Amino acid sequence: MKTTKINCWFYSLILTGLAITTAAGCGKDVRSPRAPSRIDYSQVSHWLSKPVPDKSVDVFYRYPTCWSKANNSDPNICAINNPSMQKGAVGVYNSQATMFEPFADVFAPYYRQAEAPYTLQLPLDQREKFIAGTPTLDATDAFDTTLNTSTMGGNSFLPAIRRVPMYCSTSCPSI
Repeated sequence: MKTTKINCWFYSLILTGLAITTAAGCGKDVRSPRAPSRIDYSQVSHWLSKPVPDKSVDVFYRYPTCWSKANNSDPNICAINNPSMQKGAVGVYNSQATMFEPFADVFAPYYRQAEAPYTLQLPLDQREKFIAGTPTLDATDAFDTTLNTSTMGGNSFLPAIRRVPMYCSTSCPSI
């Protein structure tokens, strides 16, 4: 019993720390005044994991950036259905989020990711503006959808946002 409480406390502490951080970006260009389009998170195709709720704990998991451009001419933000982003997301999910599945419903949306080398070369003020855009909008829209469609109203809730330095996204492990 004591070990279980310690493990729960430990995981809660880790998840709380991870939830405080996020890696992301917005739009094709920092200078673009155009607001990003919204993703319809009611569509199952926009989710890596969207279970039918049947457990007493819900986890909202946002995996780290796992996409980089194939060509320099590609946009600095990937599409929600980008095959390399989705493949990388599955690998990261399998190595990180499946640990919650025995006791929790894990909600993990796909999101449009910022290209790390481009983002990291921006001056700090522009980088922060870029990071605060599209992927953050996607995360909040997905989270709102999760709150409205899951059992989170009566369940324990663990936000699980895994952040790694953006430079890691250029060599996402294939798992």
